[in-house]
Amino acid sequence: MLLSTSKSAGRGTDDLDEIERFAAAAAEATNAHDRKAALGMLYAALRDAVIRDIRGRVDSMVTAEDLAQETWVRVARSIGQYSARTGGFVPWLFSIARNLVVDHYRALGRRAPEILSSTPVEIEAPSDDETPEQLAERRELAAELKVHLAKLPTRQREAVYLRVCVGLNTAQTATLLSTPLRPTSEGSVRVLLLRGLRKLSEILPDNELTQPLADPLLAPALLTEDRAARDVIPV
Repeated sequence: MLLSTSKSAGRGTDDLDEIERFAAAAAEATNAHDRKAALGMLYAALRDAVIRDIRGRVDSMVTAEDLAQETWVRVARSIGQYSARTGGFVPWLFSIARNLVVDHYRALGRRAPEILSSTPVEIEAPSDDETPEQLAERRELAAELKVHLAKLPTRQREAVYLRVCVGLNTAQTATLLSTPLRPTSEGSVRVLLLRGLRKLSEILPDNELTQPLADPLLAPALLTEDRAARDVIPV
């Protein structure tokens, strides 16, 4: 395979301008070594986010990892035709991944779900000191959170999902939420996220099942985005 799937892959940049420079370098490379190096930087930057996004839309981690690997294989095959005029590398990459999800469900004779089937990927794997019962409980928490996340308005839900669950930054989220008819600024993302997180904190039941997951997942993001959104509009 062209790109390793090792979890030890280095962490790359999350700066959109730098990502575009790497994408342009890969597209314009005249030899395999330079192209592979540029693709490796893109892979390091966005590998985990792609897996998290796919995992939110399929039934198992194994399927998510297979589809993520195929995503990068397709990127490598077609990067020579990439142009920033298509809207940017992040939307291009995620469109490949999501099209593979649609193809996966089509092959099963099913319709792809609109939104996630789980919270972050870390829910999947037990820690060294965790019992099977504790892992099962965490997965139950994730399922509970999924139910309430689905109640949010579409754009709020996507903003929360991309920022909190997938782990994209505000600029990357804005590029994915933007459409030709509805451009989305970073300020708009912050407002959507703030309102979505507030709504989610209101509708999550205050019980022993949801709070152990909801508190650490939502509180830091709510605090950060609350401050940022107040610089955009009064909320």
